Amino acid sequence: MDVDTKEQVCVYHGHVDVDRYADELEVAGKYYNKALLNPEVNFNPGLVLNLERKKYPRLYMRQVTDSIGKQLKDKFGWRTDKYNRQSMISDLVEFVRDWCDLINDTKTLEEMLTFIRDERG
Repeated sequence: MDVDTKEQVCVYHGHVDVDRYADELEVAGKYYNKALLNPEVNFNPGLVLNLERKKYPRLYMRQVTDSIGKQLKDKFGWRTDKYNRQSMISDLVEFVRDWCDLINDTKTLEEMLTFIRDERG
């Protein structure tokens, strides 16, 4: 997403090994002016580890509280959890409702239409 216009500028659809995905993200990120990459780290830290190994210059950092010393630590990548998931979904619904013309990829929109809300919300 272009941070100024909020227009979708790049899409990747596919399934590749984590190291190859890191290669693709590195190339795309550099092409888009060293774009900030914000990989989700819930299931596999390998993507972040590969990007870190490549010394990619702009990886998203989140702050977490260390469980032992209770000090803030910076960690790479984004974690989706029960506390931020609903907020992210609400923000995305609002964005799509107000700015769907900025999404330039039909497959992205089609995938959004498969989202299911159950009785728990």
